[in-house]
Amino acid sequence: MDAIFMAVDGACARSVGKAAKPKSNRAVVGDEKKNRLNRVEFVLCLIRVSIHRYILSGHNKDVSEALQRLIELCHSLIQPNLLAAPNVFRRSHCYLPETCRMLAYYEQPLRSLFDTIASAGREVAGHGRELLTMSCWQRFMRSVRLVGADVSVRDATLAFAWSRMCVVDPRTSAGQLRDSHLPFEGFLEALCRVAAMKSLPTDAEISAAGCRDAADFLERLRVEDAAALDELVTTRATPWGSEPSQPLARCIDHLMSIIVQAIDHSENRALEKKEVVRFWEAATGDDD
Repeated sequence: MDAIFMAVDGACARSVGKAAKPKSNRAVVGDEKKNRLNRVEFVLCLIRVSIHRYILSGHNKDVSEALQRLIELCHSLIQPNLLAAPNVFRRSHCYLPETCRMLAYYEQPLRSLFDTIASAGREVAGHGRELLTMSCWQRFMRSVRLVGADVSVRDATLAFAWSRMCVVDPRTSAGQLRDSHLPFEGFLEALCRVAAMKSLPTDAEISAAGCRDAADFLERLRVEDAAALDELVTTRATPWGSEPSQPLARCIDHLMSIIVQAIDHSENRALEKKEVVRFWEAATGDDD
């Protein structure tokens, strides 16, 4: 396995070194880091492993059959939910009229959020393009208190990774950016995936408690009944890859109330741009 890793890593590094001189954003990225694999190199490693395991041993004669056999073996060993195609969640929950209407309802505050927290990505992408980095996403998740017993750091990282679009060639500068960052639409999808996992009250529970929204309901439990809050968090959380406990549109509405409350503590919770900027400056203050 070590030999396969080093062979693929070294071969790709040599091919990049022989590449033509960079031309705009379609140029091959020359700053390849050693001892790490991008997605293309990872696939090459899988092909080599399938050859060593099944072709050279005589179990199979065709490389495609050997690769399929290896993938089936991996599928049996890894949790199936992790292998569900990203489009399964998108088609089942995101690409629905009610989900789109809910995202459109919150479009203005969401764009303010994205424009502010994606500033680091803008510097990376150049030309003023706004892209969200993994580090900024993780900091945002912690800052609005979405990471906890129900949504772990690993869950948040998976939400980011699975919200990226496939890239034909991540070795180009443009491909590398798209492969490692999220545009605004990817940011929306990542929030949808987090909303599907988060422990959230139902509309009936919020109404019965006389609360204005999910954030108000959870805050009241935090102050008045910590045991009930712990029970809700532990029993209502949805594991990665499972169906959300409510329609995704309702999960998004509840999640947005938590985000808005964490940023804007005023009664109207309008989430103006200045409030978002002030919040992000405070969240990133430790870096100064």
